[in-house]
Amino acid sequence: AKSFKGVAAIVRHCRSFKPTQEQGELLMSFVMQHLNSHSQQNSALRLLKSMIVKRIILGEVYDAMQTVGNMLLQSRDPSVRKLCAELTLVFLVDYPMGEKRVRSHIHFLLNNLAYPR
Repeated sequence: AKSFKGVAAIVRHCRSFKPTQEQGELLMSFVMQHLNSHSQQNSALRLLKSMIVKRIILGEVYDAMQTVGNMLLQSRDPSVRKLCAELTLVFLVDYPMGEKRVRSHIHFLLNNLAYPR
């Protein structure tokens, strides 16, 4: 968990850090691997948020956000749901994507407004 926090801090705050495609993919593999691990979920979400804020453009980020959307609806942990909601907002507002993709994410959220907890 501490290594995730350290990497997230470097990604987010180190202006000179510009990961290569391979490094970005490696970071995303860590994120995807730990999104479903309850002990590492928050750290994985924070790393993903750092990558989104830094605008590290990878196809895997879009895939991860599908998982985050499901976690937003299905997680029993209020802190995970809160972090997923924050991440979804940052993603929709700041991350580069086409109009079709934005509509798809908003449509998903609107369709699930009444999702039971």
